[in-house]
Amino acid sequence: MAKILFVEDDDFIREAISQMIEEWGHQVLVAHDVEGALVVLKAEQDVDVLITDIMLGTSAQGGYELAQRATEKYSSLLVIYTSGTARNQNHINKSVPGSTFVQKPYREENLRSAVDALLAVAV
Repeated sequence: MAKILFVEDDDFIREAISQMIEEWGHQVLVAHDVEGALVVLKAEQDVDVLITDIMLGTSAQGGYELAQRATEKYSSLLVIYTSGTARNQNHINKSVPGSTFVQKPYREENLRSAVDALLAVAV
């Protein structure tokens, strides 16, 4: 079981996806913006995976900013970026090393495979 922080500004998506991840057997923490996620990370320092939307609120770069700030403090944190508008090739130069990307709308098998792959490498 991993501890996963899921950061998404859409309430419906945040609730649905966090329930899905819990059904996989992981503990899920949630936040809706960069600052909220950083508060969670400070309180729960043993988070394994950060899943973050690239566009958070009014920030088109919110997920990149969050991942950068979070991995500077917690170097073992694994990162999955998500977006319904950005494409995988567009984020390569902005992402933290070792991260991956999952396109929205979510397909359960794609998100689960990304989580499993990152966790397998971390072991």
